Amino acid sequence: MSSDETGTKAQSGLGQGGRFLLIMACLVITIAGMKAARTLIVPIFLSAFIAFLATPPIQRLKGWGAPPWLAILLVVIVVLLLILGLTSVVGGSVAEF
Repeated sequence: MSSDETGTKAQSGLGQGGRFLLIMACLVITIAGMKAARTLIVPIFLSAFIAFLATPPIQRLKGWGAPPWLAILLVVIVVLLLILGLTSVVGGSVAEF
């Protein structure tokens, strides 16, 4: 062991077990915070996911010469129709059940 490793270990005051416990405590606190904030986090992640999926079609439409506003409008309409269709399929399945 070099003097740098010994000095760092002595300065932190944590051994391998203490570091593990600290990481686990941070993980528990992070998960609890995310669970408490789920009403805010879920819509943000959903919108980011939809934006991630909608970006390639928008870029393709703009590459074909469509104005940006039209490309965005078309993709938004398609996304809304997909969500409406999925909602009606799930609603019909629940009604039949």
